[in-house]
This record gives sequence, C-alpha cells and structure tokens, in this order.
Amino acid sequence: IPIFLEIAAMGIRPATEVLLPRQAEAVLNGTIGRDSNARVLLWLGSRNQNHLIQRDIGSVVAKDPRVQLMIKNQVWKDQIHWKGIVEHVVSGGASPTQLLLCHRGFGPPSARLRNPPDLKLALEVKDTISRTHGRNVPLILDPSHIAGKSPENVMRVAFKLSGQRLIVDGKTLGIDGMIIETHPNPETARTDKNQQLGWGQLDVLLGRMAKRGTV
Repeated sequence: IPIFLEIAAMGIRPATEVLLPRQAEAVLNGTIGRDSNARVLLWLGSRNQNHLIQRDIGSVVAKDPRVQLMIKNQVWKDQIHWKGIVEHVVSGGASPTQLLLCHRGFGPPSARLRNPPDLKLALEVKDTISRTHGRNVPLILDPSHIAGKSPENVMRVAFKLSGQRLIVDGKTLGIDGMIIETHPNPETARTDKNQQLGWGQLDVLLGRMAKRGTV
C-alpha cells in the first residue's frame, strides 16, 4: 500500500489486480482513504470467475467514484460469459461510468501467441455493453498476455493491433488503449518476465506508434 500512495503523490493512478473484496477494500482504504486526491484502478483478472465475488467487488467499487474497475475477459472464448461478468459487477452497485474492458486474448496458445485475440468479439462486447448502459465503455488490449513468449513478440503484436479498426453492427470501432507490461529489469521480474518490456523497448514501441498516429 505505501508504494500506491507514493505513486498517487506523483500524479499517477496506481493500478492493481484484486482477487477478493477485502483486498479491494484494503487498497481503497490505503490510498483514497489517506489521500483525497488519489485515484485508483482495480481489475478483475481472467481467472477470477466466482460470480458472488465479482458482485461483491462491484459493491466495494460502488462506494467511491474515484475508483475504476477494469474487467478482463475469461480464458475461454465466450462472449456471453464476458458480458455476464460486467452485469455481475453492475448488480453489486458499480456504475458503468467506472468500468472499462480489457481483452487479454483467449486460450489455448498458438505457435506464435500466448493467448490469441479475437478483436471482433471484443469490440462486439464493447458495443453491446455500451449500448446497454447508455455510455461508451472503453476497451483496451493487453498485448503482453496476447503475445507472450518474448519482448520482441509483444512489441510486434502491440504495434500491429494498435492500428486495427473493424466494422461492428455498421459502426467502425477500434480500441481505446493498451496495457503493456514494463519492468526496469525484466530478468528480475517475479512473474512473466518473458513478456515484459524494458524501458528502452517501451520507448521504441511508443515512438513507432507515434509516427503512425496510434498513440
């Protein structure tokens, strides 16, 4: 928690995955509860599929509009299930204005990707949820989990997906952002070191995206 406060004091919104409602409460109490200017992003990971826990985390998020909740898709490909997670969170009290979606791909892995994406399905979920709740619910991609395998693979996939737009229900839709795993020394990372970029690699990727106008 102390590092979250340090990050918030720098004007950066701390973000972390939570598995249980009590973890969400602890993060909120340790950040927003101590710094009224803080903003926090929590997220539900792909394996957090207990519907009662999803609802209860939604209840925690509902307590403060300064909290956002990111909802990653489950591991298996199922549009209805992903939309159901959103509805469980909302049934707990979370406002649609607090939500964003994250597509991290689906299993099983392919020869080149850790979790192959289905961008059309993800955009269809975004479109349905947005229309259901009367507001644009942002969709971001997680190229780190989609690509995996190596930093170079993550950079390749992130650059490719950043410029894609598809026609969904007669509308041209694209993604609203990305979450890219970055570490000052990826070799010492405790998890998923093969898919984390170093600072220099992130600079290169963002520079390429800027030249193409997708950042």
